[in-house]
Amino acid sequence: MLDALRDLGIILQGEGFPASADAQQTRDAAGLIVGGILARFDDLANDPQSVAEWWPLMMALEMPDNPTFWTFARAAARWPIRDRRRWAANPCPECDFKTVIVSPPRDGHGRTWYACQQCEWSAHDGDDDGFWGEAFEKTSTPVLVEQHTA
Repeated sequence: MLDALRDLGIILQGEGFPASADAQQTRDAAGLIVGGILARFDDLANDPQSVAEWWPLMMALEMPDNPTFWTFARAAARWPIRDRRRWAANPCPECDFKTVIVSPPRDGHGRTWYACQQCEWSAHDGDDDGFWGEAFEKTSTPVLVEQHTA
């Protein structure tokens, strides 16, 4: 993930994002850079040299001369942008608040995690012989986390 962040920073601004930046600072910096690119998009899209330079960096899953370099398509395939987290309908087993977020694995493989936003409780779908997966998956609501109101 750190290599991908560095490589995407190089594509966007010619240098990687600072290692000391937190997630919000990196997101804000990327947003400013992408905003500048979008402001010049018509000029860039009508420049054959720009398109030839940007196309492989954006769309290729692998750079033949540098197979470990992270392109935007490769990063998007590894870490999809769609946020599939949702609120569980069941309350937290520790604090009894309905503040448990169900976080499925981003790539379709791995564990689904359940974490309460009110207290410190968390578990995954394999804990207690799959009890939490059974309890929360059947009762989770398809509301996105960002759209939930308390």
